[in-house]
Amino acid sequence: MLQKVSNTLVIAFTALGFSFATQALANDYKVDELRQMSQSELDQVYADAEAGNVPDGESAGTAVFFPDSGIFNIPSQILASLFWQGKVFETEEGLLVNKVIGFRAIRAEVYRGESLFDGNESIIIDYSRTSILANPVRDEIREVAPGIYLGRAYILTLLGAYMGVNFILDFN
Repeated sequence: MLQKVSNTLVIAFTALGFSFATQALANDYKVDELRQMSQSELDQVYADAEAGNVPDGESAGTAVFFPDSGIFNIPSQILASLFWQGKVFETEEGLLVNKVIGFRAIRAEVYRGESLFDGNESIIIDYSRTSILANPVRDEIREVAPGIYLGRAYILTLLGAYMGVNFILDFN
């Protein structure tokens, strides 16, 4: 009954031109739901999201390498978790550090900027001045639910930027 009333209110608000009701419902993604989406679904979630607040503190991370492959998607996420476990944001300093094999390593600068995906605002994670190893990497994230960020990692080359992997950061 409550769900029916909620759906009726969403339809009524939408018909009246109020989009905030549907936006609030659209930003209720769970990590497990994002982990199982196709690349086109992840792209749409990212496109629909706003940058949100720059996170602060420690996150649990999930790398999503093969979103369109049912057989490789989840096993690759499990394997990747042995190497990369998330990021720790130090918002006041405008920096973060990755959690790699149980250690804090690979620093990056954090700031708001233009997304390589669609030109809209994202939170940029820039390794170009902080890491020799990750120098050609540029991540960007957007908040898709309270405390949950969907990210895209790009490899920057002379021929352009190439999206390498999706990732999810959970601060809850």
